[in-house]
Amino acid sequence: MTEWSMKWLTRELQGLAIRLLSGLATLEFRDIQVTGDSSVSVRKGKPIVLYLLRLECRWEATATAQGLGDAKGALILPEFSSEDGPKSSLIQVETSSDESRGRLASAVRKEGIPAVRELLLRFEEALRSQLTRDAR
Repeated sequence: MTEWSMKWLTRELQGLAIRLLSGLATLEFRDIQVTGDSSVSVRKGKPIVLYLLRLECRWEATATAQGLGDAKGALILPEFSSEDGPKSSLIQVETSSDESRGRLASAVRKEGIPAVRELLLRFEEALRSQLTRDAR
């Protein structure tokens, strides 16, 4: 399921546009790289979903309001694993430029990270659903 996982995460992150600061800016992800392994199987009649992935991408926060400015940086999940799950996995946000004097970078951490965690929860559900689809 490794190739499926990489394609799913890349596609979903590329399609994600998160409104920041009540719509004053939009956060998008680019240059998404996913590495690692994932699998689904059944053992003793129980479904087993295993994954250990690293996700790295660039983020861009583009202001929709005059005078706010834009910001850019990187988002890194050094170890996204089935053991820790979406809620506990470390998500690092690095900033390379921020014309908003830190407002956008702060919004990415405050509003962007929960949206990415929600996407990771959907990933886990979608990966688990592959097991039931393959079992038919």
